[in-house]
Amino acid sequence: MGATGTSSTPDGSQDGRYGSPDRRAGAAAGMAPDTPFAQGQTPLRPDSSAGASPAPSSLGHGPGTPGLPPPHPHTGEFQGSLRRMTNNLMEMFDQMSSKSVLPSGAGGSAIGQRGDSVATIADLESGDPKPAGDAESMNPVQMRRLTTGIVDVLRQLQASGGAGAVEDPEIVVARHRLGLGKDDVLLPDNVSELSLDDKLSLISGGTSTSGKESYSSLNSHTALLKGWGGLKTDEDYKGDTVHPWYVDLATHTSSLRDSDGDATPKPGADDGDHGVPTFMQKQRKINIWGTCVAVIFFCAFFFYVGIRIKYTLGLGSLLWYGILVLAVEMIGGLAQMPYAVCLTMRVVNCRPPAPDEKGVVRTLAPYHIRVLIPCYKEPLDVVSKTVMAALFATVPANCQRTVYLLDDGRDPEKRKFIHSLRVPNAVYVSGRKRAPGEMNGKSANINNAARALYPGDGAAIPLTEVLCVFDADQVPNADFYQKMVPMLDGGQDVGMVLSPQTFYNLNPEGDVFNHANVHFWDYTQPGYDALGLISCTGTNFLVRARAFADAGWFPEWTLTEDFALGIELKRRYWQCRYVQEYLAIGEAPDDVRNCFQQRSRWSKGHFQTFFSRHNPVIQSGLSPLMRWMYGSVILAYFSAFLGTPLLMLVPMITVWFGSFPIVINFWAAVCITVYYGATLLLNYYTHSFGHLKSMWFTGVSNCILWYAFLKAMYRSTLGRYIDGSIVFKVTAKGLQRMGALPLRDVWMAAFFFVTMIVTLIFGLIHYSRGPASTPLVISLIFMALNLVPNYLLLQYALFRRPAFFNIVCRVCMLLMTFLTIFGIVLVWVLYPRSYNFPAAVNSSVVFMNTQRVGALPNDLGVSWRGSALTQEASCVVWVAYNSTVSGSQGTKFPPPPPAATPSGSLSPGLSVFPPPALAVSPGVATSPGVATSPGVATSPSVATSPSTAASPPPSIVFPPLTSTPPPPAGRRRLLDNPFVILTSPPPGTLPSVFPPPRSSPPPPPPPPPPPPPGGAVVIPQAFLLESGPWDLEGGWVTGMDAGALKATLPIAFSTAVMAWGYESYTAAFSEVGAADDLLSNIRWGSDYLLKTVQAVGGSTYILSRIGSVADEELLWRRLEDITAPRPAYVVDMAKGASDLGGSVAAALAASSVVFSGTGDTAYAATLLAKAKSVYAASTANLGYYSVQDWNISAVYNSSTFYDDLAWGAAWLFKATADDAYLSDVYDYYVKHLEFEAKVSDFKFAFDWDNVFWPANVLLAQETGGATFLTQSELYLKSWICSNMAANYTEKGRAYNAFSASLGSTMNTAFAALALADVLGDDQADTVFTYRCWGLAQVRYVLGDSGRSLTVGVGKNPPTRTQDRDAACPEAPQVCNRVTGLLSPEEDTHVLEGSLVYGSGRSDDFADVRDSTATRVGIESNAGYIGALAGVSQLDDGMWELCLQKFGIYRQSPICGSFINV
Repeated sequence: MGATGTSSTPDGSQDGRYGSPDRRAGAAAGMAPDTPFAQGQTPLRPDSSAGASPAPSSLGHGPGTPGLPPPHPHTGEFQGSLRRMTNNLMEMFDQMSSKSVLPSGAGGSAIGQRGDSVATIADLESGDPKPAGDAESMNPVQMRRLTTGIVDVLRQLQASGGAGAVEDPEIVVARHRLGLGKDDVLLPDNVSELSLDDKLSLISGGTSTSGKESYSSLNSHTALLKGWGGLKTDEDYKGDTVHPWYVDLATHTSSLRDSDGDATPKPGADDGDHGVPTFMQKQRKINIWGTCVAVIFFCAFFFYVGIRIKYTLGLGSLLWYGILVLAVEMIGGLAQMPYAVCLTMRVVNCRPPAPDEKGVVRTLAPYHIRVLIPCYKEPLDVVSKTVMAALFATVPANCQRTVYLLDDGRDPEKRKFIHSLRVPNAVYVSGRKRAPGEMNGKSANINNAARALYPGDGAAIPLTEVLCVFDADQVPNADFYQKMVPMLDGGQDVGMVLSPQTFYNLNPEGDVFNHANVHFWDYTQPGYDALGLISCTGTNFLVRARAFADAGWFPEWTLTEDFALGIELKRRYWQCRYVQEYLAIGEAPDDVRNCFQQRSRWSKGHFQTFFSRHNPVIQSGLSPLMRWMYGSVILAYFSAFLGTPLLMLVPMITVWFGSFPIVINFWAAVCITVYYGATLLLNYYTHSFGHLKSMWFTGVSNCILWYAFLKAMYRSTLGRYIDGSIVFKVTAKGLQRMGALPLRDVWMAAFFFVTMIVTLIFGLIHYSRGPASTPLVISLIFMALNLVPNYLLLQYALFRRPAFFNIVCRVCMLLMTFLTIFGIVLVWVLYPRSYNFPAAVNSSVVFMNTQRVGALPNDLGVSWRGSALTQEASCVVWVAYNSTVSGSQGTKFPPPPPAATPSGSLSPGLSVFPPPALAVSPGVATSPGVATSPGVATSPSVATSPSTAASPPPSIVFPPLTSTPPPPAGRRRLLDNPFVILTSPPPGTLPSVFPPPRSSPPPPPPPPPPPPPGGAVVIPQAFLLESGPWDLEGGWVTGMDAGALKATLPIAFSTAVMAWGYESYTAAFSEVGAADDLLSNIRWGSDYLLKTVQAVGGSTYILSRIGSVADEELLWRRLEDITAPRPAYVVDMAKGASDLGGSVAAALAASSVVFSGTGDTAYAATLLAKAKSVYAASTANLGYYSVQDWNISAVYNSSTFYDDLAWGAAWLFKATADDAYLSDVYDYYVKHLEFEAKVSDFKFAFDWDNVFWPANVLLAQETGGATFLTQSELYLKSWICSNMAANYTEKGRAYNAFSASLGSTMNTAFAALALADVLGDDQADTVFTYRCWGLAQVRYVLGDSGRSLTVGVGKNPPTRTQDRDAACPEAPQVCNRVTGLLSPEEDTHVLEGSLVYGSGRSDDFADVRDSTATRVGIESNAGYIGALAGVSQLDDGMWELCLQKFGIYRQSPICGSFINV
């Protein structure tokens, strides 16, 4: 090590030069560089003589060193010990000059090399050590101790007796060799024997193992200073005198004369008026990458806000909730904008110039640095380190320094400590008088000393007077002044120089409180420096005394005096420089109580500033940019304590109550992805990968500390009037930290953690049981995300052993990153898809075209369908009837005979019954389809064998009419158990009060006839109607399991419901372009129904069906391939067909209403006239049509007829406005409730057999009657509320146990939408519920079930339906059960728009042709068409609003309050 203190590194660079990687020093106390002091001057004695003073590194020169006398011949043990000690010191300096490290955290992380002279705290986290040159990397903890241990080593010397060294010849020689005076003390001989831990005990704050350390010793530090560099002390100095600045001016001038040889001050030297070299002027540069990040964030923010306002706030009654959340999000975005701006610029000359060729640092002006170290009750072991480091750190050659310990605690030990130093530039200050109600003791303490130093007018203070402030625990590096003071040469307006902070006890891998604050020190503060903003941080800074006085000293009205001082300086146009090097190291609070107390104090101070006349936003002297930047600092606290709890509450509110503040749709997915992606980019933009974790800790700390910020705002506003004045609380240091308990700080985190855990469990259960709600899934993800910071705080408070806690933090960081990205992805995956409702409406109408038969029009739009069953323009008509004979076993009927296959064979399991032994009148044919004896006409579709033997038929007991059994579940009413009779309806199914009729009703019809007396045997038969053939061409095949059967009841039902849908949503059909096609289908059905009722020979007959039930169930053939005539069966209305007649009358009346509205009044009149005649015939003789046509009971069995008559009368009332029909409605309504409700109403079904409930909805539309509304609401309640008749699948489809088809669900969905249009604004919640429920069911069949259940529409629709024409292969290939029903191939033709029967009570749809789930029919699509039209006219975003109702706790205007998990 040369005399100049520089040494060459392996790469040839000079150690000690600015910018050299090897010049980096550890941030520790007491480290002095190996640069010699200026001639005639020592760091602590500016008034020393001009004689050369050797550097500490020269203490170990050998005997042959020039200028020294030869060694004493009697060199004793003391001299050997001294040599060993000095060699030890030289070794330590060599290590410091050849290796550069920064104090690491508790974990001892390796430190990466930086281009600046001192590594930043982020290098601790990089984990990628890069040694300087070829030097071997050292352990960071060891290096930190080496660079800070010199003070402790020297302090140990006096404790070992150095002060009492004996004056012997050897000592005299040693004094001469070392250049020491008579009063200077040599180092004791036992220093070199101290252990390394003893030498380096300072940084650990512990007691040395040798037991030599004693801070209370009055002589230890005196000996230390005497033995260091030959410093001389004033034995009479007491350390209590604070001299004004002008008293020291003469001394400083003398020092300059001694140093420079010229006592005449240079022009302006006394006030700093010197020229500013270009390289010292602040030079800014645009940060390209940072600017790109900032621009992206700004654009994303404004895009997000615009999209959120336009597309995601359609929340109805929850609009306030959405606005609140958006406002908080905007506060968070606005708070991040200044940080984004800070990334756009940087200062390129943010470090001082390099030393000269001799390694000496000089400034342009001779500054007097007055170091102020305020303290209160901090332990002496903490304070002494800072004082000693401040005294030993090297100042520029032409500057001097005085250290003032400002003790507000009046600690005798601290006083003795300063007195023991016995140096004039170490001053103990105490005894100030506290003002009543004093808030900020630190500010008042510093101001007290500053006013004593600078009395009078602050303008008279020279610019060379500089104050340096260190907190009691902040230990400066040895080169602190050399790096900081030259920055004042950047201009006379440079009023402050700042430096970052770091901490020796920091664990960078588990820094959940973000003490490292890389986000601020390495990114925000450099941006402030470039933009000209002053952000003082309270310690490790320099401030010109004139600027300090100009700002009114430290503000004492706030706890954050540093922040307020920066504002005051900026208002007065002072500038600031920032040194981007860690030049001091302190002690961070590591227990929870102290961390919360410290951050609470900071936030209180900022709120005090904001809620006062000192608010920077309204202060004069600040530019708009400065107002915004200062104001955003306070805005960040608002963002933390508003955003963090709100964003924790939102997922929980969603799970429990279903309320989500964002309408999740496509645009929501876009804006969330863009904005939060840009936010992640902004938050994780770094210069080094080693900073990523610290950036993550920034967000974690805000989530942890939000409650402290909230309390701070309260204390700063209302609390100061309620709870009293705010006082300054010192952060505990050293052993003071042991007694602090975190309970008051972690209880809120524990509460949220437990609450979120419970909510997450219930939410997962709720999700698993369906229906799946997009907001619910997203909320579960973000609830898990919110758990992480709270868990980290609790883990930190309970058990934070570094080895374990660091792993926990690493896992949590990865987990939060994954959950954030996964949540954004889920928004795209799960956001509610928008369905093309107009296209679905058109497709559903097209399906009706595919089911038409007869001479089809050329513009049908179904290319694969052709005219079929045109032979039915001339149908042979059979009259179905029952023949009754005496018997003793009750009423019995034979089952319908089987039909033969095209090959003549019979279906397995069926047998041909021979004709019963009945007497048949000559010339009267028996029922077609029943084999008869020779000479009796048989069914044209069944051939019998002459050799068939006669045998009596089996019996099926038929119940009496008044006890009609309920049909089994499903559309097909098979008489599996005809004896099941419901004795009483469920509660609430009957109205308590019914309004009287508006006019005198006709005489009530007789009740249903009693069963045949004596158990007579009744056998269904048919005879040929002698009226000749009927023209029954047209209509639809009814489909389902009956195939090509043309049953009048489902055709009438479908026509009436389609007409109702058109009448309810005429505009919607017109808008989607389906009006013409639907009108064509309604006319097609009406034309056919006009033909189904005819008067013959004084009797009126109504068509029951065309085709044999058995044949059509068994046979698989194309419609176009059916060329043989099929039998048509009619029933005599005089014998009772009220159910069928009422349905036909309703369909014709409904169609007349439709065509009257289109202007086709002639056709409408025809339909209406026919409807009236059919209705009259139906009411004349009451009865069930299926009693006469018993075979139809296998597929379309009727269980009631009063509801059908009320249904017909209601439509006639709508078509004619004749109150007589309304009176009939009342009459049949009452009779239905009296005789039929027990066997039908409890099912709450809406299909061809149950029209009581839809009749209520229709009458509610037309009359607004309270009873009809009440009954309609009861009906819908039974479907909507899961605790009644309806149930739900896991994915949300409502089904009725008595009518489990999708068609039945769609019928009810249509009724709900239609009733919602009737209700007034006073029932807005009910209307909303009806529409949401109807929309949910429609969305289910379009794809929310996971697949579409509408053929040819949506994602993964059914492809194997039980439709003969669609499934059968192309002609001329044979179509039969094998090639059709049993074929695994997809349908040959897409049966577009057909709604399948569905999987009943499950979501597991099996796309298998021979499954019940794939049946299709016109009765399923009729209500579906109306429901699709109803949802197509709903507002955009309606479904997103509806999703707000899928919480665990639900409060419905229909179902009331209930828990649904």
